[in-house]
Amino acid sequence: MMNRRGVFLGAALAASSAFAAHAGPDGSIPDPDGYHKLATAALKFKTLATPDGAPTAVRDPLFTLLLAGLYFVFGPSYGLILTMNVLLGVGLTLLVWRLGERLFGRSI
Repeated sequence: MMNRRGVFLGAALAASSAFAAHAGPDGSIPDPDGYHKLATAALKFKTLATPDGAPTAVRDPLFTLLLAGLYFVFGPSYGLILTMNVLLGVGLTLLVWRLGERLFGRSI
């Protein structure tokens, strides 16, 4: 019999992957919060900057720098952003599951 954690993580991964597979079919990178623009500007200007080069702190830097690092290694790609978010989401799910087990026991 498969354990509950494996089933739960498998379902989280499948749901996230299904969403990622069907998003952005035209290859464009939707950017409602401006993180793609900030990440590409960070690569171009080697600092946190707006697309025209002005220094900025309009968004939290961690996600912008994470995207810039991934863009540096793999190039800008919407699929890359979705894959990173799927992996982070599944990892966070596992972390919360383990924390719940540690705090409240396996009976939950």
